[in-house]
Amino acid sequence: MTIILATAWQPRGELDRFLKLMPLLQQAYSGISISLPPETDTELVHHLQELTQVEVVTTLDWSRGRSLALELALEFSGTHIQYVDFDRLLRWVETSQGEWEDILGEIQEYDCLIIGRSAGSYQTHPQALIQTEAISNLVVSHLVGQPLDVSAGSKGFSRKACEYLVANCEPGHALGTDAEWPLILKRAGFLVNSVSVDGLDWESADRFREEAADHQSQKKEAEIYDADPQNWSRRVAVAMEIVQVGFETVNRKLPPLSGQKGLDLGILNTPDQEGFDFEAVFDVQDYLYFYQESLTLERTQMEVDTLVCELSLDEACSILDLACGFGRHANALASLGHAVTGVDLTPGFLEIARRKAQEMNIPTKFLQADMRQIDFNQEFDHVLLLFTSFGYFEDDDNQLVLENVRQALKPGGLFVFDTHNRDVFLKRLQPFMVTEKGEDLMIDRGSFDTRTGRWYNRRIVIRDGVRKDKPFFVRLYNPSEIEQMINQAGMQVHKMLGGYDSQPLSNESSRMVIIAKKPDAE
Repeated sequence: MTIILATAWQPRGELDRFLKLMPLLQQAYSGISISLPPETDTELVHHLQELTQVEVVTTLDWSRGRSLALELALEFSGTHIQYVDFDRLLRWVETSQGEWEDILGEIQEYDCLIIGRSAGSYQTHPQALIQTEAISNLVVSHLVGQPLDVSAGSKGFSRKACEYLVANCEPGHALGTDAEWPLILKRAGFLVNSVSVDGLDWESADRFREEAADHQSQKKEAEIYDADPQNWSRRVAVAMEIVQVGFETVNRKLPPLSGQKGLDLGILNTPDQEGFDFEAVFDVQDYLYFYQESLTLERTQMEVDTLVCELSLDEACSILDLACGFGRHANALASLGHAVTGVDLTPGFLEIARRKAQEMNIPTKFLQADMRQIDFNQEFDHVLLLFTSFGYFEDDDNQLVLENVRQALKPGGLFVFDTHNRDVFLKRLQPFMVTEKGEDLMIDRGSFDTRTGRWYNRRIVIRDGVRKDKPFFVRLYNPSEIEQMINQAGMQVHKMLGGYDSQPLSNESSRMVIIAKKPDAE
């Protein structure tokens, strides 16, 4: 993966600092796009244009500066883009280089990463900023549905997310992008993640200095800033712009992602629409509380042994584990010497998976992503999708998952997924099932809709006397439907097993383990 820098720069004597840091920036970024205000000195523009890996655009309207920087960044080759205000970037690199480098790696794991400030970093700012940004951050956090510090001046995007932003943002409110960008991506179905850093402390004290100001100078400049009533008025206006743009963006009509049908409908988060409350169903604490005892090391080892046998994993190979959960298969396979990448939608599961990999001292890679949005290109010998993780979406999106799998596979690669054997499952379907753990209960109330082919579960969890509703569904396909979908995705069924005992699929098999193959040549 590679990362591009997009930045808006209103020059205030930073050129020498920039040139001093340029070798480090060129090493970190595959390209640097800089937008400048219309009054920028011509000599400065020419100087920047002579630098390698740098593209410059002088705006006719400075309110479009941030958006133009993103647009220009897409002209470079790279998988991810970091936007950061120029003066904040210089201070960050000068004062916290290691942290900045760590964040560059983290950006490349997400479609959208909002980079906020730690408590200590935030307190270096004038009270005029602290008090007004507390309001705008609170409003935007409410609109996005998660706590965010959107005004810290830096965000990270995948290329796909950046392309969607450039196509759908409405330039003309530079600071309003703090609300607009995360809201657009959230509404379109991208995951919006956040992280806090120390290095985005107050940068304005650095202006016209040869190096970043020390904390004492920051404090003095902040006191001077707060003493001017016009600065308070200006910061109130900024907060109002961010809030106003936030509400406008919430009500704006947005097109669906190309090839991603229905992602803007909130299928994963609005249970009343589709009967699937994703965040509730995959709440990490409840999920592991009721399932962990059945997901034993012995069971995992048996399943991994079957994968090793069926996929002929005698030599080291590359494996993609979709919906990897807390990494029980991914880490087990990585411990055998395979290069494994695990992908899951739930951050809490990924934290557990990464921690386990560190304990085992194995290099498993874990990424947070929606399996409908992955864009790997012939990178893996094998792809896994295990533990009934197929069928959570509309039919078109389920088909898209298979097409993404095919794209991720190398020619001749194998794809393994398991699910219920529908006919046997329906014969044994009970109206409800209760799982007890001490005084706590998990109550599954299932029904099958023949029109949609979905099994709906109106699950209730009662823990410590508190009831939680966790509705979800799974689209159940019969073997012929699965084979047709696999063929449509450009693969062929290699085997259909009745479980991890490697026995052929039969009329009595409760599970199906499907192994599909991508053609050896296109």
